[in-house]
Amino acid sequence: FTLVQPLSTIKQNMSSILVARQDGNNYGKLTLVDMPKDKLVFGTSQVEAQISKEPTISSQLTLWDQAGSQVIRGNLLAIPIGQSIMYFAPLYLQASQNPIPSLTEVIVVYGDQIVMEPTLNAALAKIFTGQASASSSTTSTSGTGGGSGVTTTTTAPSGSTTTTNPSATTTTLSKNANALIAQANQYYQAAVAAQKAGDWAGYGRQLQLLGQVLQQMAAHQK
Repeated sequence: FTLVQPLSTIKQNMSSILVARQDGNNYGKLTLVDMPKDKLVFGTSQVEAQISKEPTISSQLTLWDQAGSQVIRGNLLAIPIGQSIMYFAPLYLQASQNPIPSLTEVIVVYGDQIVMEPTLNAALAKIFTGQASASSSTTSTSGTGGGSGVTTTTTAPSGSTTTTNPSATTTTLSKNANALIAQANQYYQAAVAAQKAGDWAGYGRQLQLLGQVLQQMAAHQK
């Protein structure tokens, strides 16, 4: 289980991502992921602006607002995937007669692609295979480049005597794009279930597996 904090320059470009471990013997361990100095990597505010300016997404949000529903944009997550950054943003709708928001769309930004789909599974399929699902909402290219050449530095917590790295969780992954997408969705759903159950160790394991699948999907795309 980790806390992830993207760090930006005064111009809002992403300069690094600081990851703080929260689990077991690794509690307090800091990992700094540096962005390359010679490549523009958009910060979260810049990616949010790109999403807002995407014509089809913007028009869809306007329609929902006019229909009496309130659009709630969830926190944008910036996750290192291999040598790039992938951004995830959930969209919720809250009807006037129902105070509980419901997850309606998932926006994924990777490289120069912005995709909005009803599920993470469909969004990843759109990103990595270009195949539109039956409920496809939108896809666009808008120049939000990923961070090639990122470097990672891990720092032990201050005052600690030992630092233990957890054994890497591995799994047999298919090289078929559709199979990888199905696996990504499987691990995502398992992570959500573990989170609801308060099983944070299980939550972390499932996110680790999800990260492995996303890295293979990125490699499969090249």
